[in-house]
Amino acid sequence: MNKKQTSLKLTLYNIAVIPMVALALIIVAAGSSFITFSLNKEVQNGMVDLGNTIKITMDGYYPGDYHAEEIEGELYFYKGEHAFNYDFELIDSLKSVTDCDITVFYKQYSVITTLKNAKGERLIGAGDKERVVEDVLNKAASKFYINAYIGNDRIYAYYTPLKDANGDVIGMLMVSQPTKNVERLVWKSILPILLIAIVACVIISIFVLRYTKQFAQNIKKVQNYMNNLSNGDFGSELDLSITKRTDEIGQMGKSAVKMSVSLQKKVEEDLLTGLMNRRSAEKKISQTMKNYIYKGVHFCVALGDIDFFKKVNDTYGHEAGDIVLINIAKKLKEFTKSHGGYAIRWGGEEFLLVFENAHIEDASAYMEELLNEIRGLVIDCGEHQIQKTMTFGLVECDIEDMNQLGEELKSTSDSKQKEKLLKIRMDKYIDTADGKLYYGKEHGRNQLVIEIPKE
Repeated sequence: MNKKQTSLKLTLYNIAVIPMVALALIIVAAGSSFITFSLNKEVQNGMVDLGNTIKITMDGYYPGDYHAEEIEGELYFYKGEHAFNYDFELIDSLKSVTDCDITVFYKQYSVITTLKNAKGERLIGAGDKERVVEDVLNKAASKFYINAYIGNDRIYAYYTPLKDANGDVIGMLMVSQPTKNVERLVWKSILPILLIAIVACVIISIFVLRYTKQFAQNIKKVQNYMNNLSNGDFGSELDLSITKRTDEIGQMGKSAVKMSVSLQKKVEEDLLTGLMNRRSAEKKISQTMKNYIYKGVHFCVALGDIDFFKKVNDTYGHEAGDIVLINIAKKLKEFTKSHGGYAIRWGGEEFLLVFENAHIEDASAYMEELLNEIRGLVIDCGEHQIQKTMTFGLVECDIEDMNQLGEELKSTSDSKQKEKLLKIRMDKYIDTADGKLYYGKEHGRNQLVIEIPKE
């Protein structure tokens, strides 16, 4: 099963951006928590101070101790001679100044309060929760609550006990305010941090996206180049922007180019003689035929082999045979190159020569000159000096046949079909040259056969 290919650009982008976004979220969360904690602490200190101030204020306004009396079946809560019941003037004025709600409790039941329900009715007589009774009334201790509730509304609440003349807790004073006020302050404080984090993430993301895109494109260029090499396309070139880099990508590109040269040599050259091998020769000859079709460059093909080469191996050994092949191949390569052609090791001791921009008269003159040079070539094989001759069959490209090939190529857009048509013609010329070579070998060797005499 083929695994889905992962985009390198996306991977690099995720590696760079995800930690950055995570860090931004951590900073925002940590900042929010710190600000919330600081504001909670500030609210607590403020409400404690306010609660103590209200107690002092009530001591000044209403001298005397806290006590309760029942009059005509109704319970009244007093401070000295002042009954709190239904007297909202002081707490309402304090609320207008502090923006905090104030409630006075007799035991756990509210006597006066600034808190109101949805209908605007004061929450008189409402009892407080058991935890408040336990923390404040029973333990006679002040207590600040961050998460207290009045109905469904979450509030901050500070409770402080109110004691009678005997020092017993008889009631409570509560100062409260909605937590949403503080939450608004938190958001107001954290918003600049959040905006800065978002802007920073966007800017860095744009930068990272641009960098990763460029990085991935460079890797893609190297990948495409390597794919071309794997497909045998050694004519492709790696983008100069890669080889000019001085980092690891540049080094990877340079190594790929060096590998290309090495592979091309191993794939396209005959390892013993250094000539083109049969595989690379087919591409070269196809291009030669295209040059005739599209540019009118005439060509001739000669196929030949070394006369009685087997005797060299049998008499002097295969090492001597290799030396003979190397020296003759060198002569063929130098000669064809100097006459506008190229040489190919076709197999064993057999060689294919192609002369471009040459008619049969030119090529035959070249070949006669070449045969004479080979006859005079003395090959040093250590203890032995060896001289060899060669036999060749020479054929010229057929004008009518090549023109027909040109028409056939124009009539198809399928590249594989075009290569097939070119190979058919190439095989035809080589087979013709091979037939002439065979005739020469059967009739004395050491010669060039241009035409086979009619019997």
